[in-house]
Amino acid sequence: MVTKLLNIIVFFINLTKFIISLGHLFFIPFAAVNQFAFMNFLAHIYLSGSNDLIRIGGFIADSVKGNKYEIYPKEMQKGIILHREIDWFTDNDAQVRISKKRLGDIYGHYRG
Repeated sequence: MVTKLLNIIVFFINLTKFIISLGHLFFIPFAAVNQFAFMNFLAHIYLSGSNDLIRIGGFIADSVKGNKYEIYPKEMQKGIILHREIDWFTDNDAQVRISKKRLGDIYGHYRG
């Protein structure tokens, strides 16, 4: 199961890289926005440590709503909870808020 999920993550990362590479066909913010989304996934995976199940939980966390995380194995639950804690921190830290304002409205949701 872990191998299959990791393969899905690798596929998604490669697909995201491909979409970013197409940015020159559109306008620059398109590429930048997709790059920020890609970096968000990478940051969550990086901050999840070396446990693959925690990494997978962190990767899928945005699509798991409410307490539905409880259906996943304990290690994946830890990753989902960690992802939510990281998001809470970045949403509430004063320095992060100041940095988000520097990016302006052009990046919308992807500025953080």
